[in-house]
Amino acid sequence: MSIFKVEIVKINSANPHPNADRLDICTFEGMAYQVITAKGNFKPGDLAFYFPIDSVIPEQYLDELGIRPYYSKKLQAVTAMPSKPYNSG
Repeated sequence: MSIFKVEIVKINSANPHPNADRLDICTFEGMAYQVITAKGNFKPGDLAFYFPIDSVIPEQYLDELGIRPYYSKKLQAVTAMPSKPYNSG
């Protein structure tokens, strides 16, 4: 049995991607791997939501949670998005 866990992570570093002008490579505190993000979305110290690779988010939550711009239907994954307060009402 696997566990699906969305975490709030702190950006440790955000460096330019060596082969892509519009991408950065970010690392998170306490995690050993890197994530590719759009250039300028994050800086060290920012908080972000981390969705595990291959996460499939139900369509109804994409707009409700404000994550549609970060969701790739082609890849069906969201890896990192800026953290902001969620207002359920």
